[in-house]
Amino acid sequence: MKGNKLAENFFMYMEDALWCWDFKNLGYEIHFLPEAKVMHIHKGSTSKEKLKKVRLTGIRNHAVFMKKYYPDFRWNIFAAIYYTKQYGALWLGKLLGK
Repeated sequence: MKGNKLAENFFMYMEDALWCWDFKNLGYEIHFLPEAKVMHIHKGSTSKEKLKKVRLTGIRNHAVFMKKYYPDFRWNIFAAIYYTKQYGALWLGKLLGK
């Protein structure tokens, strides 16, 4: 089957969206199955202490995705709105002690 490997520049979060986008562009259908469940063999999860880093990683990966697929003016509009919202929320949370 054609298609790219999962993006190596994505540590976690959004790599599945990038992969689905690539496969959709190859003509495959992408389906969402809300009842699907994934069990981590090593019981991996994100601790509360690491949530800020996880959120920043997610923000970064969204940016990598958008820049790859929307390198034109739409990227600039997205970046201005998205980063203002995301970093603003982090800053406000820090200001309020959350």
